[in-house]
Amino acid sequence: MTPLVQHQKYKKDVAMGIFPQGKMPKQKVTRQQSAHRKMSLLKMDMLAMLDETTERVDIPYNPIQPLGKSINCTINALRHFMGKSNRIGTLINLYYLGELLNTTIKPQHTWKNYLKENTVPNPTRYYKGAMRTYEIFSSDKDQIYRTKFLSMHYIVGMTNEDYNNDFLPSVRNLVYASEDFAF
Repeated sequence: MTPLVQHQKYKKDVAMGIFPQGKMPKQKVTRQQSAHRKMSLLKMDMLAMLDETTERVDIPYNPIQPLGKSINCTINALRHFMGKSNRIGTLINLYYLGELLNTTIKPQHTWKNYLKENTVPNPTRYYKGAMRTYEIFSSDKDQIYRTKFLSMHYIVGMTNEDYNNDFLPSVRNLVYASEDFAF
């Protein structure tokens, strides 16, 4: 049988639901399925209890310096770690930025005031990443060191619906469950 005839027979068999040698055809994964798989992976990442990295990132600012200067130091450190593609360093500095912004009554107002005096490329990405990272890890900053997949890209890339209705409630449930089992 020629290769062309073999291919035509294969297509005909597949159309009829007959798969040669027990092979199933590859199915295309939809965007929804892909997003669901990624969300499941990120949720599992939050369950990690072991394999903590030995890497530690120092606080990038002096706690007694003015807020604007502290934010500036944190953004510089954040950009440094992003430039080195250091996922853990990026997450820790996003956490610190979120922590700084949350020391004020109106974090978004503080951020806008900072932006009036300083230029930051893609400021919405930084703000969203900082606020979400702080919210996710506010009960246990050290969990960042145990993650394997979670990154700024995933945190910022989640839709508000996925973040608020799926990911964040799962994280909060994990926190409450772990408090129930504390010794």
